[in-house]
Amino acid sequence: AQKSFAGILVLCAQGYGEDALIITRALLEQSINISFIKTDPAKLVWDFSDHETAVKAYQVSNWERKEVPQGFNMAEWKEMNEETREWIEQQGRDPDRFMTKKGRLKNYWSGKSIRKMAKEVGLEWHYDNVYWLCCNFSHSNTIGLNNYVDSDDNSITFQSSPSTNFILQALV
Repeated sequence: AQKSFAGILVLCAQGYGEDALIITRALLEQSINISFIKTDPAKLVWDFSDHETAVKAYQVSNWERKEVPQGFNMAEWKEMNEETREWIEQQGRDPDRFMTKKGRLKNYWSGKSIRKMAKEVGLEWHYDNVYWLCCNFSHSNTIGLNNYVDSDDNSITFQSSPSTNFILQALV
């Protein structure tokens, strides 16, 4: 989290508030997850860890089912797959409880959305205001994308130079 916050400060100092919002989102997600884990650490720390195992198992499954992208080093691909498989076996945990009946990965490690966790730990305002804004930039929704565009009747221009836009919001 300290590294993320430092990245936000650097981006804001350089006039890249929109990009800093993307890291702000990640930092807020970390805060919500950690705060939620603290509500029942004996159980939730294992759920969080087991979900990582499930994510990696799902990743390996995808690697095995899909064709290697053109230009990707097959040796590196196989090595990543084997390292991940070994890591999963070393954990000795059951990742299957995070899978749906159709073999897809469940979206939430806790069984609750990030919004529900935020509400339970008293961070609902942050979710509804800060997180919502940050997501618009992370996903390039209209609000996020339109802040990079100037248009008139004849043209559309993409703005990529530094500005003071969203500096304050990124630092909330």
